[in-house]
Amino acid sequence: MFMQRLLLVLMCFLLCACGYSVQDSHSVSTVIGTGEQRLYLSEISQSSVYPWVPYYVQAKIHDEVNFRRLAKWTSKDEAQYIMQISVPSFTMSAALSGSSARALNTASVAMRVSIFDKEGALVWSSGGISVSERFLNTDEADVFKDLITRVVKKCLDKLQTEF
Repeated sequence: MFMQRLLLVLMCFLLCACGYSVQDSHSVSTVIGTGEQRLYLSEISQSSVYPWVPYYVQAKIHDEVNFRRLAKWTSKDEAQYIMQISVPSFTMSAALSGSSARALNTASVAMRVSIFDKEGALVWSSGGISVSERFLNTDEADVFKDLITRVVKKCLDKLQTEF
C-alpha cells in the first residue's frame, strides 16, 4: 500500500515537472468574450503566388481558436462576430553566404486579423504582425508554413492579452 502511494506521488511530480496541467472548462476572456461566442471567418486576402496559403491560414486559425477555446465557429447567419484576415506581405530573399557560396535565405510573413460585430463595426484588430526567419537551403513552402503558424499564434496571443 505504501509503495502504491509513493508511486502515485512520484507520477504526480513527474507530470508536473514535464509541464502537464489539467485544463479547466472555462476559456480565457478576450474582447469577444469567454469562448461561447459564435465566430465566422469571412475572408482571407493574401499577396503571395502560392494558391495553398489561404487554405493553410484558414486551417491554422481554426485549429488555434479551437485549441484556445476562444470562440465557436459557425455560419455567417448565426455569427456574433466576423473575422477577416489579411496577409499583405509574403517575402523571400536570398544571399550567398561564405566562401562555400551557400544560399542564406530570409523569409517573412505579415498578417492582420480584424474582428467585426454583426453590424460591421470593428471590435478588434491585431494591427500588422510579422515574423521572419533565416534558413539555409530548405524547402521554402515548409518555411512559409512554419511562419504562418507562428504569425497566427502571435495574432491570437495579442487577442488574448488585449481585453
